[in-house]
Amino acid sequence: MKTSKNDKPVLMFTDNAKIETLYNSATGISDKLNHALIEAEQLLSTSFNDDEATEVLEKGFNHVMDLLRKQFQFPNATDEFNLTSMGKSIDQAKKALSASGSNFNAYGFIVKDGKVILSEEGKNEIQESAKFYTENHCQNEAFELSKILARNLNLALTKGLIENGETDRMNNMLKIVKREGNGFTPNHTVINRITENGQFRSMY
Repeated sequence: MKTSKNDKPVLMFTDNAKIETLYNSATGISDKLNHALIEAEQLLSTSFNDDEATEVLEKGFNHVMDLLRKQFQFPNATDEFNLTSMGKSIDQAKKALSASGSNFNAYGFIVKDGKVILSEEGKNEIQESAKFYTENHCQNEAFELSKILARNLNLALTKGLIENGETDRMNNMLKIVKREGNGFTPNHTVINRITENGQFRSMY
């Protein structure tokens, strides 16, 4: 994050709805990864320790097949022949592990006590991805001004000094604040478009 000299990034907004969505997504992925481990263990007739489970998830189904081939009674025969002789089917494990590597690395998962969980680093990444900071001194100034504007506009609303019907028109005029819910709030999206020279970057 680049900032002008002597200026620090200021947190303007945290998108809690995005955090909840990402956490829900991570939970869904961890459930699938745990299911993949169960399928792999059943196929290999074994139980993984945490390091073994991590390797399986990172390397995927090809790694599981390499481990399974070590159990073949007829190493010179085909995979199909050996699987049939062992009474095993690879279909469920192959499906479950089809995208295990990319999924496992998506949110910084780890395996702990035999279960796939979201690491502290992964949790922090989710939190930070939903935070919007200022990036230069002009944005810092605009954000401070937007808070003052929003506070005064909300006060005017509560005192009946601004008609509700006028707020949409005011939204178009006041770039750095926006109408949200029953009041005004700093418009972090617009503020993040302000350059170090105080100009607005194009949205495209």
